[in-house]
Amino acid sequence: MSNKNRSIAPIFYICKLVFRTTLFFVACVLYGINAHYGSAGFYGLENKMWIYTIITILFAIGIILRFIPNRLESIGCQRQFAQNYQPTSEKQPHTQSIKKTVYVAIFWLIVDTIIATLYFTHIIDQYIVLILILLAAVCDNISTLLFCPFQCIMGNKCCHTCRIYNWDYAMVFATGILIIHPLTIILFVLSFALLIYWEIIYHRHTERFTENTNSALTCEKCTEHLCKYKNKLKNILTKTKK
Repeated sequence: MSNKNRSIAPIFYICKLVFRTTLFFVACVLYGINAHYGSAGFYGLENKMWIYTIITILFAIGIILRFIPNRLESIGCQRQFAQNYQPTSEKQPHTQSIKKTVYVAIFWLIVDTIIATLYFTHIIDQYIVLILILLAAVCDNISTLLFCPFQCIMGNKCCHTCRIYNWDYAMVFATGILIIHPLTIILFVLSFALLIYWEIIYHRHTERFTENTNSALTCEKCTEHLCKYKNKLKNILTKTKK
């Protein structure tokens, strides 16, 4: 395969992982410093609204990219677009289990309910909520590149055929609604708009989302090879056990 045809999605996802991981660790360190001195916050940066605004804009751009066909994102989250549909001879999509999809939704709801309960009972504050959001953002990228617990539940071969791929931003920013602020509300609304859009197209054009009806999702036509990172990790863990 020529370099010209190779997807740049892996580079984009690795950059996102580095960016999100850096934000998470910086937030943890700054919160820890404040806690050491008996106060809450990010060592004064919580008062720098321009920092929050820049971070929000960067995440918002990431969400908006999912609404537009582009080379940065994986085809797995761009299956809804007609240009990524390469029909096969089969007409009946082999969809993933609705029960398994519901299981993931329930798990998501339970986690968010626990966070909300801790927040409203004042066990955690808004800064911890922000840290948890950043942690969820890191885990989102880890799921794509290294290990995805939802893949174990859904049973899909890779992200290309994941039924809930574009749920990720909603999963990350759902708890942002707890912090009544324009920036968190913007991310909340955008992420759920993406989820709703994904679901509408899924139900209208299910054939675009499954490998047996869309040959663009097959391993033979993959230009991203995001699974190689997961396979390498799996091989390392297998050797370690031996």
